Amino acid sequence: LASLPFAVAGIVWARELLALMGADAWTLTHGVRYLQWMLGSNVVIMLLFVCNAIFRGAGDAAVAMRVLWVANALNIVLDPILIFGWGPVPAMGVEGAAIATVIGRGTGVAMQAWILLRGSQHLRITAAQWRLEAATFWHIVRTSLGGIGQMIVAMTAWIFLMRILAEAGSAAVAGATIAIRLMMFTLMPAWGL
Repeated sequence: LASLPFAVAGIVWARELLALMGADAWTLTHGVRYLQWMLGSNVVIMLLFVCNAIFRGAGDAAVAMRVLWVANALNIVLDPILIFGWGPVPAMGVEGAAIATVIGRGTGVAMQAWILLRGSQHLRITAAQWRLEAATFWHIVRTSLGGIGQMIVAMTAWIFLMRILAEAGSAAVAGATIAIRLMMFTLMPAWGL
């Protein structure tokens, strides 16, 4: 439910959001459909993160890791096919990258749902557990506020950085994005420990 307003905003105001971020003409032309796919399907990434947290919290980090391997491997395979086209599949450019990401993440969520519903060595969900308990819900909300605040600060800083870099052009934004991705790639194993 929390992702719904972002999905609607991303679909309806993608062009305006990119313009607000200082996107140049090329980025506006090619980025609108990408942003619509990515924000419009953000419920998928939210479910991927939440389910991975469930598995890690239950002591089954290996499942979370395997799901992400499959989701990312599928994304890597589909990216060139959907971006550049292959056989009967037409070239979709930047939009193809977004579609590949959504398919990869969606497959990951489907795997997680299947594992959650069938149960595993560390985790078994029963029908009784689907009951909403208000006290528990609000305890979780209060406990998570610090983490939510940290993420808001981090994302706000990232947005401002990208906005500043947009003044230098798309190449600067692309370079910074690549550098951030490389940093995240090297930090992820440490976070998993």
